[in-house]
Amino acid sequence: MEFDDFKSTPALIHQLLPPNAPDFLKAAQSVIVQSAQTGGGIPEDMLASQIADTMHGYYKFLEAATTLDNRVTKAGVQGLWLHAAAATVAALSFEVMTAGLAFQPFISQNPLGYPLLITQAALMTALIKWNKGLIRGMYVASSIAFATVLGYGASQNPAVSALGQYFHLVTSDDKLDPRTYEQLVKVQAQLPAMKDKVADLTRAVEQARKTDATVQGNANAINRKTTFSRTSAQYQTAGNELSNMIGQEAQLKTKIEAAQTADPSRENVKRYAWALFVILNAASTMWYARVLSEAEPAHEAALGKKHREKLMAEEVKALRENATKREALASKFLVGLRTLYVNTLASDGKKEEANQKSAEIFGDIHALSQKAAQAFKDMIGNNPQPDTKAELRESNKKPVALLVPPAQAQPH
Repeated sequence: MEFDDFKSTPALIHQLLPPNAPDFLKAAQSVIVQSAQTGGGIPEDMLASQIADTMHGYYKFLEAATTLDNRVTKAGVQGLWLHAAAATVAALSFEVMTAGLAFQPFISQNPLGYPLLITQAALMTALIKWNKGLIRGMYVASSIAFATVLGYGASQNPAVSALGQYFHLVTSDDKLDPRTYEQLVKVQAQLPAMKDKVADLTRAVEQARKTDATVQGNANAINRKTTFSRTSAQYQTAGNELSNMIGQEAQLKTKIEAAQTADPSRENVKRYAWALFVILNAASTMWYARVLSEAEPAHEAALGKKHREKLMAEEVKALRENATKREALASKFLVGLRTLYVNTLASDGKKEEANQKSAEIFGDIHALSQKAAQAFKDMIGNNPQPDTKAELRESNKKPVALLVPPAQAQPH
């Protein structure tokens, strides 16, 4: 049993009545109820001993609660925060991957791209502080839109088709249109050499131009001008060939892309990729929201439990060291049990008799509480302060109900 609303001893009074009575109060409760129902009395010494046993049960409960090894609780909270961190990394990773693949084919070319990206990032950040109500609803809607729209954009990235081709999930380019593919490979193989040739001719033409500018009235100037003209012609021819090859490469690529578009296997891979992006993003973002909503309350509950345990430890120390505290606790138990006694009799319509009987049995509450407090002190006087973990348990001493017949009851 644990007192979730524990603040001090008065928290026990409302738990004296059924069905809320804790285990260490049930024996005393049973004695009081039986006495009220049978009309029997309870000797003062017996009542004081009963209260002392109840106080001892309460003390042992607090003592056990404050010496429990709470490493499991700490590990649980820390594990939940690690879980939240993992969910955050997963959600961010999938979103960054999706946005990166979708940037060129969709985000940079579509007016919905940047708004979706910014909205999702803003709501994901806001969810850390406000994980409920409107913000949570907006985050769920944004996550679904992000996963669906940008997931489609990411599936259109050429890297998806290339990956499918790598794993032999789609028809390769050389099999889509073999002749066009061979021509493209041939042109692409010739392009580097042609680019180098044009670069060399560019430098030669520039050198010839500089040389002609420095020669005036020299017979060799004619030959140099002829060299410049010839080099310029070669440069022009090579430049035209390079332009033609680049144009031819573009045409062949367009033809291959048309064949790729018409290829059913590539379209299927894009659809599968779209579904995969949607599932990964939606699942990771929902996981992030759920774990985040659990981590903070668990942390707050752990802090609350730690605070309650601190209060319980202070209560244990006060009961060991402070006589007034012990008497106050005994008095509260006596008041609670007297209330239980009166309520039991009053349920039968005997309110005046109940008050009179309670006055006879409980007598001087102050004197009785002092006697019970002293008996309780004797119980715990020789017990050392706990320094190891303990289990919640009841006092080994089980009080026995001893009722005195009405004729022998001694009023106090």
